[in-house]
Amino acid sequence: MVGVVGGVAVEESFIFGEDGDGNTSLPQSSASLLRLLHYSNIPMAILCGDSVPSEKADFITKITTQYSCCTVINSSVTNDTFDKLLLAWGDAGGICFYLAAKEDEELFNKISNQGWRIIVKSTSRIIQNVV
Repeated sequence: MVGVVGGVAVEESFIFGEDGDGNTSLPQSSASLLRLLHYSNIPMAILCGDSVPSEKADFITKITTQYSCCTVINSSVTNDTFDKLLLAWGDAGGICFYLAAKEDEELFNKISNQGWRIIVKSTSRIIQNVV
C-alpha cells in the first residue's frame, strides 16, 4: 500500500557523518535525501541532542538553511518532541517517519502508538504499528 508522507524526523547522527579528520560531513546519500524531501515539499526536522558540539551544530545549521523545509530542533529527543512536530506540521495527513541512528525501545513504543513509522540505521529494521 502506498501512502502520503506527512513528515520526516531525522536524528542528526543518522544523516551526518565524519570525514577522515573527524570533521562533520554530509554523505552524498544524505544530501540526496535532503534534496528529495525539499523538492517534494515534505516537512522535515533534524533532531540534535543538546550535547552536540557547537562546530557540528554550526555545520548542521549551514546545511539545513539550503533546504527550506528543514527545521532543526536542539534538545533531547522525547515523546513531546514528536507531539510538537505533529502540531507544527499541521494536518498534512499521511505517514510520519522517524529515522533513528540507534534503538530506543521505550521511545519507539510511545511514538509508534501515535502512528509514527520508525527506521533504525544500525539494524536497517523498520518498526511499525500493525493495525
